[in-house]
Amino acid sequence: LMALTSINHENDIFWQLKLGEQIVVNHTFPTRDIYSSSAAGAIWTLHEWFPSAIFYVIYTHFGSAGLIVFKALVVTATFTLFMLLFNKLKANLYLSLLIFALTALVNTRGVWVVFPSIFEYLFIDITLYLMEIYRKNHAKVIPIFLCLFSLLWANSHGSFYLLTGIVGAYLIGDIVSPWLSQKWKWYKPDGPFFGKKERIWLIIVIVVSLLTPLLTPNGYITYLYPFTITFGKFTSYVSEYQHLFSIY
Repeated sequence: LMALTSINHENDIFWQLKLGEQIVVNHTFPTRDIYSSSAAGAIWTLHEWFPSAIFYVIYTHFGSAGLIVFKALVVTATFTLFMLLFNKLKANLYLSLLIFALTALVNTRGVWVVFPSIFEYLFIDITLYLMEIYRKNHAKVIPIFLCLFSLLWANSHGSFYLLTGIVGAYLIGDIVSPWLSQKWKWYKPDGPFFGKKERIWLIIVIVVSLLTPLLTPNGYITYLYPFTITFGKFTSYVSEYQHLFSIY
């Protein structure tokens, strides 16, 4: 219900639709600004082209209502997977519901928008869920899938480094947990979970996820984009970087 809100005209969904049109109809990646009168030809980092194409196709067939329903479905899938993850971790139900509610409150900031960031939250959930499965059964197909998944993430949202961070955290945690258990007797880890082969696969995933941003329309510029936008002078005007209380 929180996700079934009208389109917020203050975001750049219309820019996303225009980019999607260029990609789907003209089969081109607009990596330079072709609309600005003052900065024509300036480099445009096309780090969200895949969601833009999806939004355009949905809008063409189903209009604004279709975008809103699609947004609601993605958000619902995200939080459903979120709860399944808590269940797999055997977390306390009441604690899970509390964190669930707080996460929904922080991420909505009053309104869910039709924006590529909805894929970011879903991709985080997918990565964590797959890592928990890999932690239990060591299926080789999971790191292979994560390598391909990193390419999708790099072409969908500038948060692609999160996949590297999540996999790296699992690997480091698995390596240091035996040492910590020896140092502090009260520390009783469930692991280690990975053998030598599993750790090698995780290292491969990390390396591949660091290379896939280069396989985007902007190449190395996409690789640097998260740092550019995070420390840029316009960061305070980007809603994702504003504090929760300033939004309300």
